[in-house]
Amino acid sequence: MPKATDYFIRNRWPWLTVSILLTGMLFVSTTLGWYWYTEQRAAAARQLSLDLLWLEQSIAESLQGNKNTLANWANDLPVSASSKQASTDNALEEFSSRISGMMKENPALLSIDYLDKDGARLAGFPAYTERPERLPPPE
Repeated sequence: MPKATDYFIRNRWPWLTVSILLTGMLFVSTTLGWYWYTEQRAAAARQLSLDLLWLEQSIAESLQGNKNTLANWANDLPVSASSKQASTDNALEEFSSRISGMMKENPALLSIDYLDKDGARLAGFPAYTERPERLPPPE
């Protein structure tokens, strides 16, 4: 064996230097890896909050659109009971037809009711005689 390799194998300083360098490199790579990991988590959290905000806004927009549509449809309904019975029945039938279509397009809606000034139900979907405490999900 040559003298240089014999010196390298038997002397502890080269091994100590290499182990310190490897330990330092391991520390640096672990620190950089942890920094990368936290950045990825932060980016995922930001994206999740943006997605949640988008979902909230789209639901609010959909509800506002449904509210506006129902308000427009309510303008077609008779205001007082003194209206002609035939036109009232036709208007309520048309309203029921419209809201049944809206309920099919929007499965999140559980019920749409047309109430008089006293809170009595005049028309609505789904059909029931007395409003239940908790409506079942639509089928």
